[in-house]
Order: sequence, then C-alpha cells, then structure tokens
Amino acid sequence: MKNSKEICDKELNYTNKKMDHPTTKTYVSAVIVNKNYEVAFIDKNSKLYLPNYCVANNENFEEKIIKNVSKQFKLKIEEKEELCDVTEYQSRINNKNITHVFVIKIGNKKCKQLTNIKWITVFEALKIYNEYLKKNICWHFKTKYLEKYKIFKNKYIIETFLNYLSSNDSTWSNLYKDYIKKEYSNWDQYYNTKMKLKRRFLKQVIKYSKSGKPILECGCGTGKGSLYFALLGIDTYAMDLEQSMVDDTNNLSSIKCPSNPIKAFKGNANSIPYKDKFFSVTHSSGVMEHYSDIDIIKMINEQIRVSDYCVFSVPTKYFEKKMLGNERFMTRREWTNIINKSNACIIKKTGYHYKKINKRIIDIIKKPKRLFKPIALYTFVLKEKGK
Repeated sequence: MKNSKEICDKELNYTNKKMDHPTTKTYVSAVIVNKNYEVAFIDKNSKLYLPNYCVANNENFEEKIIKNVSKQFKLKIEEKEELCDVTEYQSRINNKNITHVFVIKIGNKKCKQLTNIKWITVFEALKIYNEYLKKNICWHFKTKYLEKYKIFKNKYIIETFLNYLSSNDSTWSNLYKDYIKKEYSNWDQYYNTKMKLKRRFLKQVIKYSKSGKPILECGCGTGKGSLYFALLGIDTYAMDLEQSMVDDTNNLSSIKCPSNPIKAFKGNANSIPYKDKFFSVTHSSGVMEHYSDIDIIKMINEQIRVSDYCVFSVPTKYFEKKMLGNERFMTRREWTNIINKSNACIIKKTGYHYKKINKRIIDIIKKPKRLFKPIALYTFVLKEKGK
C-alpha cells in the first residue's frame, strides 16, 4: 500500500488558520532513478527539487507523468510505480495541494544534454534538504512560505523513497545477479573470493558465538555468509527483507549444506521474532549503512535484545564500490556516536580491506598515496550495556 502524508502550517512552525473553501490543485511528481540508483533533481535558483507538474481536471495522472518526464528529460522509461500521496494545507493563503508521486525507473544513466539536471544519491539529497531547513527556519514572507512547503514535501518524498528501496522485494536480488555475472565467472568463484576477503570479519562472529546457541545474519543477501558458518557446523539462521533472497539462501543451503541447513526467513531487523538472548551472535555485513540514524539505533537495540553479541561491518569512505547508491560512508567516530545512543556498548573496533593483495598493489602503483590508504570497512562488536 502506498504511503500518504499531510503537511500543514503547524509542521512548518506556523499557526494553523481556518481554511474556508480552499483553492485545490492537483500535481504529479516523479522520483526518477537510474541504474546506479541516483535520483534526478532539477536545479532551480541554486536549489534542488524533484520534477513536479500540475494536472488539469481531465488529465490522467500516469499519462501526465510519463508524457512530461519523457519530454523534459528525454528518457526511455522502463518501469513506473506509485510511491505516495502528499497533501499540503497552506492555511495562510487558503491553498490545498494534492501531489501523486511516482517512481520512474530508467535505463539511461544520465541526461548529459540537460545542464539543469543533477543526479545524486538519496542520502546526499536528505543532507541537502536538512541544510535548507536549518538555514531558513524563520521564513515569514509568502515566497519563502511556499518554498518551505516545497522543501518539506520533497524531503518527505525522498525519505519515503529510501524506505521503498530498502523494502522493495527485488532490488537487491537484481543488483546481486548483475554484480556476480559481471565480476565473476561463476558463483563458487564469487563465494570463495568473498570469504577470503571477509575472513577477519568472519573470525569475529566465530569468536563470540557460543556452542549450543544459534547465530543470526540480519540481511543475508545471497546467503554466502550464512553458508560459511553452516558449513562449520554452527546452527545458523538468516533473515532478509526480500523473499527472493530468502529463497536463494534456502536453495543454496539445501545444495551446499544439506546436513546442517540454514533456517532463512523473511523479516525486518527492527522486529526479530525471537525471544531475548535466543542467539549468541547477530551479525550483518554491508547493511546498516543504508539506513538513517534512528533506524540504525532500532536495529542495534533489537539485535542486542535477541543476542549476546552483535557484530557488524560497514564501508568507510575509502570503499570504492557502491551497490544501491544510498550508502552512508561515515567515519568511525560517527558510527560510535550512533552506537552510543543505543542500548549497546562497543567492546571491539577493527576493520579490513575488501580487495585482493594483487589489486591493492596495482592501486598503489597507479597512485602511490594509496599505500597509506586507511581500511575500507569497519567492524564493530557490541554487547548490551550493563551486561
């Protein structure tokens, strides 16, 4: 079901006024996303906005958005999907605006011929909009009043799109299939390469796991990490938001490890359906960087509730490969500050590289400064505060 949002003057720090037969207008807006999961924004007066079009009474929403996006952006539309509705009650000027928002997926990467179009990631956009609001928190004039509504509306749409990306039931499956096909000759090569590169992270999970208690991977993806532990004889559970990823993990387990099958299920790390301390370790690799501070704290709290230890790795700004495009490449201090707001405490910080040594040597030859390049992935080991 698509989301709905109402924005009124009170949300913008104004006093709501009584609205008498407001002037009502209907719009359609588009979140245009390319293969790199970057979103198209229109650069207008040094501010970025999502494309937005007024709809006449006799016009169809979907036809309007397809026609205008195709014309303005000169793009081939591959897929479209309804995302949300936003209703604005602008009581100071007695206006009511209803906006129907669509996700538009395209094949072209960028519109090079259009100089006023900017392609940026979702988190970059959220950061920009938060800065807009900080700088203009005391707007009073009509033009600024309407602009503030635009920013609030765009910010909500971006946040909704971020949740859409995180929960879409085919996004990660398609990304992994394309990635493995392009980078590796077969799945076994992909698995063996990744396990060698992740060995320092895997050792942390093994170190803190306890005999007799299972472990849980939160965001299992292709199932490669859970398979590694299952092959070692560890009682292994796995969860993912995408049913296709769950099915792939269960199928992989039945083929590669029938004697100790992985118990994979569809679920959200914000709400894990197991009792307190059921697991010895909950772990994830390359998951939390796709979420906001609030969601990360919720996931940590839930994981530390159901397990004795939580082990997770996240990419640093020196990690060169983006998967979804909404990754947050934060510093160790920024991650520490977020963790400190949760119910967990850090008992170990470490990290590792993700490239083979020969590729790292090639990098250094090309750019000698990379000899001193910091680690590409952080690993944190957490336990519940006071335990």
